[in-house]
Amino acid sequence: MNKRVLIMTGASDIFRKNGIREGWGEDKSYYDVLDLTVPSKQRYAKKHNYDFLCLRSFGSDNKFGFKETQLGELRAIRAFENLEYYDVVAWIDADAIITNEDMSIEEFQIEEDVSFYASYDWMGKGSFSTGNFILQKTKYTQQFFDFFLQIAKQVDSEQTAFNAMYYQTNAKETMKVLECNFLNSFIAEIMETKSWATRNPISANCLWEEGNFLCHLGGIKNEERIDLLNTHFKKYI
Repeated sequence: MNKRVLIMTGASDIFRKNGIREGWGEDKSYYDVLDLTVPSKQRYAKKHNYDFLCLRSFGSDNKFGFKETQLGELRAIRAFENLEYYDVVAWIDADAIITNEDMSIEEFQIEEDVSFYASYDWMGKGSFSTGNFILQKTKYTQQFFDFFLQIAKQVDSEQTAFNAMYYQTNAKETMKVLECNFLNSFIAEIMETKSWATRNPISANCLWEEGNFLCHLGGIKNEERIDLLNTHFKKYI
C-alpha cells in the first residue's frame, strides 16, 4: 500500500477550563494523559514514515454547527478534513497507547472502497468504539462525510452517529468493524478501578494482550489512566 498516512491524536481541557464536570475528565488534565501516550504515537509514525499531528484544542465549528464542547464530533471532522491531504488518517485517542509499533496500517485489512474502520466496543459485538478509528479516502468519502454530519446533528455523540450509520443504513457498505486487537483492547486492571465499578459495573470484552496494536484506557478517570500507564506500560511511554 503506497499511501500517504497521517497519525492524529489530541485532547482538550474545555470542560475543566469552563468548570464543567463532564465524563471522567474533571480530576486531572487530559493533557497529562496525552503527554504519556504521545511518544508511542510519534515513534510509530516515524518508524513507518507516516506524518504525525497532535491537537491540543479542537476549536469550535461554526461551519458545520457543532459546539466546542462536542469533542467527539469535532475530532471526527478534523480527521475528515485531513483527507484533503492524505489517503489515510488514523485517529488514536489521548487515552490510547500504541503497544505494537510493528503493525503497519497495511495490516489493518485496508480495502479499496472502505472509508471507515473501527473496532468492537468493550460491551461486545453489538457496537463499536470510535475512540480510535481510521478514515480512508475513497470515491464515497464526501458522501460518507455529509451523511455523518447529518446523523451526528440528530444524536448525542459521534460514536452513536457512526454506529447508527453502520447498523441502520446502507453506509455499512463502506465501513468495516475490526476485532478488538486492532483498535480497542483494554487492560484487565481497568475493571479494578473505582470509576469502572461505578460507571461500568460489568466485565469488559476486548482484553489487551501483548501484540495488540494499542491499549485503550477508556471509561475511567484520568488519575487512574495515569496510574495504569505508569504501572503497566512504562516501556511504551
